[in-house]
Amino acid sequence: MPLTLMAEAIAARHGAPAEVTTVTLPSGEAVRCRRRGVPEDAPEWGQPPERPGTIVDFTLPVPGSGGWPVLTFSTPIPELADPLTEMFDAIARSLRWSGDKERAGV
Repeated sequence: MPLTLMAEAIAARHGAPAEVTTVTLPSGEAVRCRRRGVPEDAPEWGQPPERPGTIVDFTLPVPGSGGWPVLTFSTPIPELADPLTEMFDAIARSLRWSGDKERAGV
């Protein structure tokens, strides 16, 4: 599936308030989606539904396969959303595919 189609599908699923972009990571191209919401397991962690947190997903293709893993990060604390989103982005940038020496610059 082309990355643009995946980005369009993610944007359609989450609606207008979601920020859906394509980004270049060391592991390759990915779709990044930042949105506000309450994760499914929020009640287990005590997050009230009236106080949505920030969720950031990275959806990326596995080279040489049809797989599309999703890295999902979230914070229930709106006041920390921006600095934690920077950390989420840094973690996503640390992903490397095993055996992918050419992309890793080795």
